[in-house]
Amino acid sequence: MLVSTGHGSEAANDILNRFSKLTQWNRNGSRAPHKPLLALWAISRCLAGKPRLASFEVVDGALAGLLKSFAPRRKGKPDTQDPFWRMRNDGVWEIPREDSMPPRPGKKAYRKDLFSKDIHGGLFEADYDALRKNPALAWRLADLLLDAHFPETLHDAILRATGIDSTALVHQDVPSSSDDFVYSRRRRRDSRFRHVVLDAYGNQCAVCCFAVRDGPTPYALEAAHIKWHRARGPDKVSNGLALCALHHELFDRGAFTLLPRDYRVAVANVASGDGFDEWLGRFDGHRLLVTPSDDRHLPEPKFLAWHSRWVFRSPETIPKAA
Repeated sequence: MLVSTGHGSEAANDILNRFSKLTQWNRNGSRAPHKPLLALWAISRCLAGKPRLASFEVVDGALAGLLKSFAPRRKGKPDTQDPFWRMRNDGVWEIPREDSMPPRPGKKAYRKDLFSKDIHGGLFEADYDALRKNPALAWRLADLLLDAHFPETLHDAILRATGIDSTALVHQDVPSSSDDFVYSRRRRRDSRFRHVVLDAYGNQCAVCCFAVRDGPTPYALEAAHIKWHRARGPDKVSNGLALCALHHELFDRGAFTLLPRDYRVAVANVASGDGFDEWLGRFDGHRLLVTPSDDRHLPEPKFLAWHSRWVFRSPETIPKAA
């Protein structure tokens, strides 16, 4: 795979463009953030001056923790070998000794082979050097990956988990070209989404009725997408919920979901800690305290089903009949 070794904005655009095209498994609205999380972890190593290549053993430990926190739950061990092996097909990742791997059906890589052969992987040397010399570009690339694959409520948590300094994202800039960098090509959002969702819910949090305001302006009240904007969820009221900032983050983290049939709150069985009962546990099994008066604005079952399957941390606890 050829990669750019030039300098300046053209080379930067090339890097951003290739990372923006990471292929991911996608079926029935599935969410597979394995490669973006691996890429963010690799960027953090670059910013920290760590070696470009890392053994699969090291990647396995780091990526497994990220997947447990930010990927849909699954039985068994987190799937770390597939993103490690398959991201080399995206033009951003190399495995120098891939020829030493024994052939497997479907061109897969088995964990035991990656361990026994002591296989290493990492960013291409030219990309690593470019990001190392230009931290602002690395931070902008991190911003691209976050914006493309995760809601904003999770960005800071993912940056902390991967070891990237989030404060640097707002203190640096990269000279732009006429293309203004590939990462600026984001889906345009409906600027009215927040207004119409909050209005439909009477400017109150649907879960806890939080409604502190300064005159007509609500504080810390947000319009949450049920099916994430990054997953091509539409900007329509029936795909939205008015939530306070706390319950918005808890919803996007999968700490709770809503049952499609009667809008009852279902709390994940992995959630716990100080404040759990007061801010989350006490709502478990209860219907939303606030719902739109217009039935057309009620959450659509298909969007709630997506959230329950791909975001909720305890999808196995959702009754099939619901």
